[in-house]
Amino acid sequence: MTAGWFVAALAALTIVAVWSAWHWFPDPRRQFIAAIPLRRLPDGSWEGLNLTWYGALSATAYALALLVFLILGAAAGASPVLCAAYMALMLAVCMPASRWVVRLIEGHAHGFSVGGAAFLVILLAPWLLAALPRLPFWPVLAASAIAYAFGEGFGRLACVSFGCCYGRPVEQLSPRLRRWCMPVAARVAGGTRKAAYAGGLEGVPLAPVPGLTVAVHGLAGCLAAASLIAGLPRLAFLLAAGITLAWRVLSEFLRADFRGGRFPLPGSAYQWMAGVGLLYVLGLAALWPGANAARLDMAAGLRAVWSPWVIVSLQGLWGFVFLYMGRSTVTGSRIGFHVREVEAARTAGVVEA
Repeated sequence: MTAGWFVAALAALTIVAVWSAWHWFPDPRRQFIAAIPLRRLPDGSWEGLNLTWYGALSATAYALALLVFLILGAAAGASPVLCAAYMALMLAVCMPASRWVVRLIEGHAHGFSVGGAAFLVILLAPWLLAALPRLPFWPVLAASAIAYAFGEGFGRLACVSFGCCYGRPVEQLSPRLRRWCMPVAARVAGGTRKAAYAGGLEGVPLAPVPGLTVAVHGLAGCLAAASLIAGLPRLAFLLAAGITLAWRVLSEFLRADFRGGRFPLPGSAYQWMAGVGLLYVLGLAALWPGANAARLDMAAGLRAVWSPWVIVSLQGLWGFVFLYMGRSTVTGSRIGFHVREVEAARTAGVVEA
């Protein structure tokens, strides 16, 4: 019963995220959360630092991924402390790598590449787990892939909010794809969103790549979670990692944003990383030894995360990621303050209430 409710909760979360990708975060009010005044300007206004929904959604995606991983890892019988240490090492790699890959491929430092970071993590995760024999290899590896599927899937809402990772204009697609995409086309509103200032595509119907990614990753994560809970970790790993990587290869054909400079092979560097990662995953599933595991004890997994140190750790991770990814470097703000004369007069006793 607990296992069924857990998968149902993940499915419900995916449905809400998919709905939000089309109906909530395209609103131009959903790009910025706040602006902090930093420096007073000669005209009396203030230069502001913008805090973004991109950072808040990315932080929530990281926290969600870690929570799902800890629940599934503990349900498989792994030590929550060792699982947390393993994930901390993964985050120590993927968070800086998300910037390094952008600098290397796209030549700037104003963004994050989840695909590039995920490629490095996929390569490193099996060998790190092999060096930690106290963690059950296949269940924890499958839990890692499931956590990635939900983390990146939910994190694509950040792309909707910022207007990045945008698809090609629907009118540029083939007639068949045009018929499929037009009813669900994405439209970017607001000149401060990337598709508008970098692509000149404000208001243009676009292939809804981020929204579709939310749906595909959520579906892959739910199927994989059900398989892992049933005691099929190898299948769970293939579903979570295989579907998400295959989707990245395919979705790159629909992308219109800048994907790096000259690349010696057809397609983008990100597409090739995903393709190589997919072959790596298939080879790992075929050749790495290990048998199916017992069904997961989801009640034990939920009990393991219901502890102060887990809750505080998730809150700390959320705050760190928000401050790391939520400070906008490509947008600015000018803030003005003024006194509302009527209200000020009332507080001074000049005007009767």
